Amino acid sequence: MLAVPLNQGLFLFGMQWANVAHAALLYALTPAFVVMFVAIGTRTRPEPRQVLGIALAFAGVLTLMLQRGIRFDAHALIGDVIIFVAVIAWALYLVAGRTLTRRYGPLVVTAEALLAGTLVYLPIGLLALRGFDPRAITGAGWSGLFYLAWLTSAVNYVIWFWGLQYLKPGTVAVLTNLQPILTAAMAWLFLHEPLPSGFAISTALVLGGVWLARSRIMVVAAETPEPEPAQR
Repeated sequence: MLAVPLNQGLFLFGMQWANVAHAALLYALTPAFVVMFVAIGTRTRPEPRQVLGIALAFAGVLTLMLQRGIRFDAHALIGDVIIFVAVIAWALYLVAGRTLTRRYGPLVVTAEALLAGTLVYLPIGLLALRGFDPRAITGAGWSGLFYLAWLTSAVNYVIWFWGLQYLKPGTVAVLTNLQPILTAAMAWLFLHEPLPSGFAISTALVLGGVWLARSRIMVVAAETPEPEPAQR
């Protein structure tokens, strides 16, 4: 439910109306939600250094997005609300998935989570196929679908959960704030888009925030004993 219908389904649905910059900012809130959910589940307060790191990383993303342009209108607000729910689902998925991943491994968790999520989403997907004409889809469209299905979902989720075996959810989540920085850099490299004037400042804030949050979480992770893997 968290991986496919709520996270992926709501994200793609909300992107019909949401501004790309808004979506990037909302997903930059993932580390804050992860830390909050972990704190609620363990009844412990997050470390001030960890909170400061998350805030710095978000400030870096906000600085970058403000330069790339943010707009507000009624349609964009609807999309933002839908994506906001998707972000909460993604954060919960990170927190819940770590225990399972350390017990069963990233391949098993990814395969079974995506398979179960697909079955849950199947009725909605079949309804959406009404009036669908595959002949109207271009080769680039099918290539984009392949990329979304195999690289950003299957391969990416395996790598993601592999990281969760060794890192705290907050560490993995705060690293996602590198995405807007890397996206801007890749757009400059491959699409020849000009870098925003404050790109260096944004990069410094994000990297500094990631370092602050990650360093403290890694200390906690090192002090936490590893559970014995279960036999299936």
